[in-house]
Amino acid sequence: MYQYKFTGLALCLLGAACASTPQTAQRPDVVNPYDYYAFDRLSRIEVAEKLSIKSASLEENTAVLSASADERMQVHERAVTGDKSDSDRLNNKVLSGGGQSYYVQAQNSFEQDGWAIEGDRLRHIESGLLCPSGISLGEEGRAFELERVIEFSETGRDVACHYSAPDNGDGITAYASYWPEVELEAHAVAAAQTIIQNYPVQSQVTLPVVEVSAGDVDPAIAEILEGIEEPLAGGFEIGAINGTAYRTSLWIVKTHGWHVKLRATYGSDDQESELLSAIHFMTSHLAVRAKNIAEPTMPGAEV
Repeated sequence: MYQYKFTGLALCLLGAACASTPQTAQRPDVVNPYDYYAFDRLSRIEVAEKLSIKSASLEENTAVLSASADERMQVHERAVTGDKSDSDRLNNKVLSGGGQSYYVQAQNSFEQDGWAIEGDRLRHIESGLLCPSGISLGEEGRAFELERVIEFSETGRDVACHYSAPDNGDGITAYASYWPEVELEAHAVAAAQTIIQNYPVQSQVTLPVVEVSAGDVDPAIAEILEGIEEPLAGGFEIGAINGTAYRTSLWIVKTHGWHVKLRATYGSDDQESELLSAIHFMTSHLAVRAKNIAEPTMPGAEV
């Protein structure tokens, strides 16, 4: 039995909007956090028992404040904020800073080297990043649908999955980048500086950081949770969009050479989307960490 704690916020049922199950590519040697913790099937009461939430802010982190930015990370922000038209969002295209953006028309028909279909998710083979076809908090919760996969280079080691809310286009993007030589704080500073350059930032705010902790668990999941890395997180108030106050947020962690990052933009009062983003970041972190414990990425040759 797994023992967890929860503090601070009330949650709805956590579910996923998923396509019909395609042919799968299973990896029995790697723990899948979505399946292991049944994140797509938890009831409201179970969620309240199983998650611990604390707050984090870049503004209060002295290591981040003293770090130097690495400008290579700015291409991530440009690839997401630069897409304005429907044709940009819904078609494959070459990115101006290098790489390629692939529109996911149907999860079970997506064919791209370096990716595998795994149940109702796409899996990036090298990093272990898992990208469900849709994410939401509860069956009645606001849904974000997987819109496209982004490869920022031809190496297969710098990728992202972008989600969009059908009701107004709010976005959530999960990244996995193999940069073992880059310090986490340098990446966080670069991301924060690019946010400040691209948005009319008014203030910084704290964000929820979701954690899981295990009681009596099998050795596989215990190994993943033992000594797990601490993420950095921070939110930025960016003023009104169409009369609604908005926030853009950043979660980031480094695990086994991979930088796992999540960026999300949503209404400032939209706690549901903020918490969904924090949970998806946590599962992305666990997925990449699990894969690289079982099968470490080797420096040097890239695919």
